[in-house]
Amino acid sequence: MRDEEHPDLEIEFLPLYRDTFPQIVHASVIVSVAMLLEQEVRERAESLIAALDLKAKFDDLAGSVLDRFRTLAAKVIGLTFEDTRFQWADLVGLFELRNCIVHSQGVLSDFQRSAVVSTFASKHEPPLLVDGRAVPTDKTAEIAVRIASRFLFADYASALQCCPGPNTDHVKRKLQREKW
Repeated sequence: MRDEEHPDLEIEFLPLYRDTFPQIVHASVIVSVAMLLEQEVRERAESLIAALDLKAKFDDLAGSVLDRFRTLAAKVIGLTFEDTRFQWADLVGLFELRNCIVHSQGVLSDFQRSAVVSTFASKHEPPLLVDGRAVPTDKTAEIAVRIASRFLFADYASALQCCPGPNTDHVKRKLQREKW
């Protein structure tokens, strides 16, 4: 195609990329972070079950992946997530935000657990909800990564309390440097 055949091509697509594409990118980060955490939670649970030679299987527990992990970690193994930099409600909020984006295109009125998303959104700046819809920004994506990072550090620190191994000193030193 020749440029002169489509003189307004850039003008027509500029609003599309400027207004729509960034939201898709930010939503993709949130979805990807939640997927990563879901995989990590499942793998961590299965590793703990194997390390402690438990008879239970992860899939035998009831609830969402997060519910099953929390049940296993807290009630069965006795792990704690005591550091105040990690809030379990933030992790649940992140997962429900992901579910809202994926299953109802961010429209809260179409989402069964909209109250969880609203609570999560009210805790974080800038405003995530615009006209009853979740509209992720670059800050929302940063919050998702921060929540994931804090959870993983808390999880690793708790797992080291439960299952110290001969090759975990370097991890303990890193967690101490990070004040975990």
